[in-house]
Amino acid sequence: APSSNRRAAAQGRLREIALTFATGGMGRKDVINDLETLTTVWRGDETETEGLKLLAHLYTEESRYRDAFHVMRTALLAHPNSDLTRKIQDEAAATFESLFLGGKGEALPPVEALGLFYDFRELTPIGRRGDEMIRRLADRLVSVDLLDQAAELLQHQVDHRLQGAARAQVATRLTVVYLMNRKPDRALATLQKTRAADLSNDLRDQRLLLEARAMSSLGRHELALELITSINSREAMRLRSDILWAARRWRDAGEQIELLYGNRWREFAPLNDTERSDILRAAICYALSEESIGVARLREKYEAKFSDGADRRAFDVVTAPIGASGTEFQDIAKKVASVDTLDAFLRDLSSRYPEASAAPPAGAAGEGGSPAAEFEAKPITNGAAAGPAIGTGPDNRNVASSPLPPTSRLVCR
Repeated sequence: APSSNRRAAAQGRLREIALTFATGGMGRKDVINDLETLTTVWRGDETETEGLKLLAHLYTEESRYRDAFHVMRTALLAHPNSDLTRKIQDEAAATFESLFLGGKGEALPPVEALGLFYDFRELTPIGRRGDEMIRRLADRLVSVDLLDQAAELLQHQVDHRLQGAARAQVATRLTVVYLMNRKPDRALATLQKTRAADLSNDLRDQRLLLEARAMSSLGRHELALELITSINSREAMRLRSDILWAARRWRDAGEQIELLYGNRWREFAPLNDTERSDILRAAICYALSEESIGVARLREKYEAKFSDGADRRAFDVVTAPIGASGTEFQDIAKKVASVDTLDAFLRDLSSRYPEASAAPPAGAAGEGGSPAAEFEAKPITNGAAAGPAIGTGPDNRNVASSPLPPTSRLVCR
């Protein structure tokens, strides 16, 4: 018979649900429904908190992460001093870390994952793990073209959280984001502000290449070329050709592209889209500089590569003896010039230096393989202990101690 003691009845119902589930007499979804009902109609004591703890755990197992985190907030509001509430917080923090640092969040749609992070960002741990979580979040923001928000997160890391080589490396990633967002002035300022001694040769070269690209985008072509004089990598050759093209030094740009591809014309493999565009660009450069010998040489080398495909007519036109005065030539030149060389440059740079890209290196999941574990520089902190500052909210933390900026432009719902 139903008990007249409602408190005892609620406790009994909770024990019944837990026992039935433990013995396999009830499925997880049915248990969740019963617990939702119980924690709605009975509030105010440990029975509610115990029910919320079990409910949050089952939500997590069902991958209903948002519901699990909402349960944590409910427990915090109703029973902030309860030991069971602390256990709910601990489980929520562990789940949050597994999602945004351990890689489980990769299975979620990007916008859903980002919305979950921003809605419950008070679970972000303080310390190096929190810093690495934020950098991974920035990569996720870039993947959905939220470049302003990604830059804001990385800028906070550079300004308040890192020193030395670690700061220079994250600043390099921030520079890439600014370039992608068509803000070369911010990219240049970031590099200049984070110069440091004793950087590795690879990191130094990355930064010089990015600085040269930013300067070229600002119209300072000669200075950009001077910056990368001593770098002879493939990425530097591509960048030189882009800078020379932007500076309208047609002959030099054509020679640099031809040097970039070397004996590619001898190889059996067909040209890909980027290679075809580059060869057309080189031919246009030679034609504009009236280098008939260069045009003829390029035609002899690559005619077989363009013997079929959509670019065959374009190659015939730009390598024809009539020069650059024809209307068809000018139309093709405009089309080739409209191709964004920044994408190809950043793609090459990411391939050569994965840590400079806006995406993390492959396999860099978890604590052991995270770039943060390799940083020797110490984050700038105020002595706060590691772990999530649950209940304080990110906006109330000391700016330097929090991995997150005080405010964010992104609110995902």
